[in-house]
Amino acid sequence: MKVARSQASFGEAVSVAFDSLRSSKLRSFLTLLGIILSTTTLIAVMSVIHGMDVFIAQTASNMGNDGFRILRVAFVGRRDP
Repeated sequence: MKVARSQASFGEAVSVAFDSLRSSKLRSFLTLLGIILSTTTLIAVMSVIHGMDVFIAQTASNMGNDGFRILRVAFVGRRDP
């Protein structure tokens, strides 16, 4: 009996959900549009960040042993240490 009861409540929930979607089409469309745009933006930003990470890793590995240099820069003015 528990199985039939849960299926009936699931079917009723689905029916109520579809009725709500049909009654407010503009809100449903705007919600779907927001989900699509946010997902697309998230994927684009993550792709750009991954591409920058790969580029920086390849650039740093191509520099070799003398790729990083430390320079001493003198400050001029009142802030001179």
